[in-house]
Amino acid sequence: MKISIDAALRNGWTRMMTTLFRPFDFLKWLAIGFAAFLASLGRSKGFNFNFPSGGDFGSGDTCGGAKAFESWFFSNMWPIILFGLGIGLVVFAVVLLVVWLSSRGQFVFISQLLTNKADIREPWVKYGWLGDKLFLFRILFGLCVFLAVLLVLGAGVLLSFPYIKSGVFPMIFWMILIPTTLLLIAIALAGVIINAVLMDFVVPVMMKRETGVMQSFGTFRDEIFRGHLGDFVIFYLVKIGLSIAASVIMVLVTIFTCCLCLFMCIPILGWYVSAVIFLPISAFIRNYTLCFLEQFGDDWKLFTWKIHGDDPAPPPAPSHEEFPSAPAVQQEPEPSPEPPAI
Repeated sequence: MKISIDAALRNGWTRMMTTLFRPFDFLKWLAIGFAAFLASLGRSKGFNFNFPSGGDFGSGDTCGGAKAFESWFFSNMWPIILFGLGIGLVVFAVVLLVVWLSSRGQFVFISQLLTNKADIREPWVKYGWLGDKLFLFRILFGLCVFLAVLLVLGAGVLLSFPYIKSGVFPMIFWMILIPTTLLLIAIALAGVIINAVLMDFVVPVMMKRETGVMQSFGTFRDEIFRGHLGDFVIFYLVKIGLSIAASVIMVLVTIFTCCLCLFMCIPILGWYVSAVIFLPISAFIRNYTLCFLEQFGDDWKLFTWKIHGDDPAPPPAPSHEEFPSAPAVQQEPEPSPEPPAI
């Protein structure tokens, strides 16, 4: 079968325009924007680790300060530990809630695009069990990636710490540092690829076949991905370009729109307003993925509504009266033979 990136882009754009603008319905826009907001929770924001910088650790009375801090810490150790555990539990609970809402929101948003309807309750209930399975997989997968990074990073730091402490970096130090860095990059890259395939293709497969995450991964591998590596490489290169262009547009609009900047001061409200304003971008990119998937055979026809030009009208059936036959000539019955004269 021939896979066309151009057809996926054109159909994705046409479906986005039809869903949002033909005709324009403000309430429908808000409902689909809310689903897009749920689906995007936890994905657009990253985790930033800020380290102290600009300080001169080699000057001042660092020994006295360290001893004072050590004395204060041990005198208040249990309150500090309990406070830290409380903060950690709250953060973990918030992360779980965000991932759960996002997992269910994925199915609601895709369902709205596939049916061209702004319904939220029906897909939330219908695909809720699939959203819960997706939620559990994402949590377990995130923990596995975190533990893998922690293990590699801890081993690297443990092996290289004596050289860092001494300030001498022989060849063995670089033999530890370079493989550790490459392993961390490989783990991060594998995590990004698996997560992209999960959200772009495995979730629609789960909806179509009503199967769990691992079974849907197997279906994707056997029925869609196999033999089409080049098509998927091109697909993701185009999607990366679309994402970069979308990010530039969103940043420029946010900077030059004072109202949006004010909304951004309140995180949840700002994220929802952003999802509503930039709904055409998210709907187009999601439709591009779904239209690309539909090209892999009739088993993967996902949309329940047609766009102009989807199916050309069949040619009219040939009429049997095109060449009328000549009227039948009635034949007179042959006269019966007369009896012979006597």
